[in-house]
Amino acid sequence: MGKIGFLYEKEDNKEVFCVCQELLVQKGHEVTLFQYNNNMQMGVLQEVELLICSNLTAFDVRTLTGGRSLNLITSKVYHLITKRKCGNEEYLKDLISIAHFFFCTEEERMEKMKKAYPHIPYIELLEGWSGEAKTDGALLADSICKVLDMCYIN
Repeated sequence: MGKIGFLYEKEDNKEVFCVCQELLVQKGHEVTLFQYNNNMQMGVLQEVELLICSNLTAFDVRTLTGGRSLNLITSKVYHLITKRKCGNEEYLKDLISIAHFFFCTEEERMEKMKKAYPHIPYIELLEGWSGEAKTDGALLADSICKVLDMCYIN
C-alpha cells in the first residue's frame, strides 16, 4: 500500500490527522506524521508517495541552498486548506506542478482560490467539514483514498 506523510505546523489539524492516520493504517497504508520545523529538509518529503499538507505548510520546506523544495520532490502533494488565508499563499502565483491537489473546507475559499490562481491544476471542495476531529478525519481519509486511486498509488 501507499506511503503517506502528513506535514503540519504546531497543532494545526493534528487531531484530524491522527484520526485519519489510524483509518489509513487500517486500510494497509504506511503513514507518518511530521511536525514542521525551521530546520526541516527536503529529504523528509521524498520519503513518501503522497504528502498531506495543512494550509500550505510544505512551501516552507527548503533545499540546502534555500530554494523551495516542494517543486523538486517526486511525491504527490495533497493540500488541505482550512484557513481563510494562508501564510505561504504568494507561492501559488507561480506555476504549480500537476502533482498538487488542493482541497478546501469552505466553498467561498475554494472559489476565491480558483479566481486568484486559475492555473492550480486540481482544486475541489471537501464537503462536510465540521470542525470535529473524528468526523473530519474520516472525511479526509476518504478524500485521500480518492487521490491515491487517481495517482495509481496502492
